[in-house]
Amino acid sequence: MLLGWVAMDSMTSDAHIGDNTSAGPLVDVPAECYEILRHPRRLRVLEILGSRQARLALSELTTELVDRMDSEIPIGQARHDVRISLVHNHLPRLEDAGIIDWADTGIALVDEPPV
Repeated sequence: MLLGWVAMDSMTSDAHIGDNTSAGPLVDVPAECYEILRHPRRLRVLEILGSRQARLALSELTTELVDRMDSEIPIGQARHDVRISLVHNHLPRLEDAGIIDWADTGIALVDEPPV
C-alpha cells in the first residue's frame, strides 16, 4: 500500500521512503527505542542533557523543563508535577533503555547510547 511518500508493507510496520525497499540505517533499531523517544518530555530531557553535557541534579533538570513549559498553572505546582513525572515515569524508562545514567549524584547521558 502506498501512503503519500511512505510505502507501507501491509503485513509489517516497516516504512520505506519512496519506492526504495532496501533496509535503511535504522533497520536494526528495536521498536522499543521508538516508544521511549515518543514522549515530548523525554525528548526535552535528552535535549537538555545533551546541550549541558554535564550531570544535572534532579532539581536542575526540573527547573530547565519548567522554564521551557508554556503553562498557566502556578510555578510550584508545575515543578511538583514535572518532578513526579520524571521520577515515576520518564527517568526510569530512559535509564532502563540505556540512554541515561540516573544516580544520587544526578542525571547524565550515557557515553554510548543504544540508538
